[in-house]
Amino acid sequence: MMGEYYWRLKSSNGAVLWTKNIAGSISHSNNFVTAVTIKHSNEVQSIRVDIEKIMSTQKAIDLSQTILKCPTPSDMIMDITHHITLVFSAQERLYKAFSSTGITFSYEDIFCIGINKEKTCTLHVANPINKVFEVHFYFSKYYNLVII
Repeated sequence: MMGEYYWRLKSSNGAVLWTKNIAGSISHSNNFVTAVTIKHSNEVQSIRVDIEKIMSTQKAIDLSQTILKCPTPSDMIMDITHHITLVFSAQERLYKAFSSTGITFSYEDIFCIGINKEKTCTLHVANPINKVFEVHFYFSKYYNLVII
């Protein structure tokens, strides 16, 4: 499939119309753009990606009271700014994924249960879904990349 264009057309609202049997997602932050695609299967029907510039320490502190429902682990694998940016990005991606299907809820219904060294973040979505999701991530000095 090398060289084949998966995003030839856009809908009236600017969303990419992917080729049949292909799901994809595009995200950008400042000068960085990322895109992922996956072939539909019985297990996977969609994929979501988000790239976020690491937020400032002050913004991370301000948001930490709102988006963290569990204590910050003492053996964190990243600093607080990366941690909060990751949780915020994962929450945003899940919220947008569900709202695109007509399921709506508040950001406050999504909370981080844990982050591990295998680069997964576990999130619980409360009402109306009540389900746990694992989000894969990569982080660098300046950016977090989240894939759901």
